Amino acid sequence: MNSAVWCRGSLLVLALLAGGCASVAPPVPLRVGVTPDYEPLAFLRGGHLVGAEIDFARALGQELGRPVEFVTVDWDEQITALLAGHTDIIMSGMTATPERSRQIAFSDPYLGNSLHALVRRDQLERWATASVVREQARVIGVLVGTTGETFVREHCPEARRVVVPSSAEAPALLKKGSIEAFVDDGWSVALLLSQDPDQLALARGALQVEDLAWGLRPADENLLAQVNSVLTRWREDGSLLGVVRRWAPHIDLLE
Repeated sequence: MNSAVWCRGSLLVLALLAGGCASVAPPVPLRVGVTPDYEPLAFLRGGHLVGAEIDFARALGQELGRPVEFVTVDWDEQITALLAGHTDIIMSGMTATPERSRQIAFSDPYLGNSLHALVRRDQLERWATASVVREQARVIGVLVGTTGETFVREHCPEARRVVVPSSAEAPALLKKGSIEAFVDDGWSVALLLSQDPDQLALARGALQVEDLAWGLRPADENLLAQVNSVLTRWREDGSLLGVVRRWAPHIDLLE
């Protein structure tokens, strides 16, 4: 064979191979918005993101065949960041409320949640039930931008709301008497109770029952359908409960 023809033929084959490779785009990362201040769902340990939501996000990325890229977002900016296209999904312990549903789409609920009131154990007789806290407490600690804050504002109009920088700081404020109760998600208060059961207690009953779900842009209907399909499978094979039990065995304290 003429060497020039062979060379041209080889170059053509290489060009076709290169073109074929170039046409296979890498999978698009799944950008997950997280606020890492909510133990045990999403928080920092040794400088690394950990928690139930982090495990869920990594497993979801594997199911969808997409690498996961975590994007740290301030809690009150989560919806704004999602709608602006900076993230693709919020996976950070967000409650699916009617107000939020007017802005974003939610996946099927992946976990039931509820609002509870944490109080001092030596005052448990005074604050025996959630309804007593709701009706009589006058100084209640809350986290800004949470459903707990919204609940206290709407259902405890006579109470003064004290913004607690983080849930970890609530026990100290209770012990000092700076607040009479701390209202937050069951995940959070159960963890705090498990760390100091001799001095802390839960008012009996839930203030409000709600669901946790993952937030997506309303236009991302295909991604929403994929996420819900994965959730259904995880619910049926026990994967959801397995992750919950791994990170929050103390959740049984709410029962």
